[in-house]
Amino acid sequence: MNKRILRWIHVQFLLTILLFLVYILASLLGGYLGFWYFNSAIAYALVFANIFLFLVISTLFRARIEVLINRSFLLRIVDKQGPPLPIKRIHELASLEQYLRMQEFTVFAKQGTHTVFSRMKKDDIKKIFRGYILEVVVYIRPNMDEFYLDHVDECVQKLQDEAIKNKQKVEKILVTQIKKVTELDDDTKNKIKEIIFLRTQSGIISTINVGLHEASGKAILLYSDEYSPSMYYRYHIDQIKRMV
Repeated sequence: MNKRILRWIHVQFLLTILLFLVYILASLLGGYLGFWYFNSAIAYALVFANIFLFLVISTLFRARIEVLINRSFLLRIVDKQGPPLPIKRIHELASLEQYLRMQEFTVFAKQGTHTVFSRMKKDDIKKIFRGYILEVVVYIRPNMDEFYLDHVDECVQKLQDEAIKNKQKVEKILVTQIKKVTELDDDTKNKIKEIIFLRTQSGIISTINVGLHEASGKAILLYSDEYSPSMYYRYHIDQIKRMV
């Protein structure tokens, strides 16, 4: 099924590129005909209007391309997903906190429902024009049903704001959300699989959910060892493997 969907995404990608090229050719032809059939004032007005329209249309086309590419990333990860990982370290919040502090994470926020750890790290993957990687680890209490919490989004935004004040350019955001799960029913598995990997012109956002299933001693997450959409995705997965 995923292969069929991937083929359809590939077709949509090619059609989008083709439509954009047709639009560019039509714009150039329209500009030429404008100077041929209208006086200079009208022709120049049409050219400027066409430039403005081109900026709008190109933004929409670029957004569409990014959506298709990012969908294909997730489908390929699902198609080549790896097995559950053995839990060796983070059976409890205390052991997770001890490990993260050793890795220079700090507690950014603590509530009754969750604890947020963060680390700002110089990008040592990118060789030139290096920015910073914002790494966030969220430990969610077992009584919470969801992995995604509004307060975590607020924390990430505050961390980005702090980075701007400190003149640190954040280009990659890696979020790991960890929660104990008692049952591996379809609903729980689907929530764990709700991962994010977005690569845009402004950077990369990766969010991976980790369900700690104590009964089996396994950490359940959707990831792939065989396919990686980015070196930062591989870095994120390796960090989680060392963490659990």
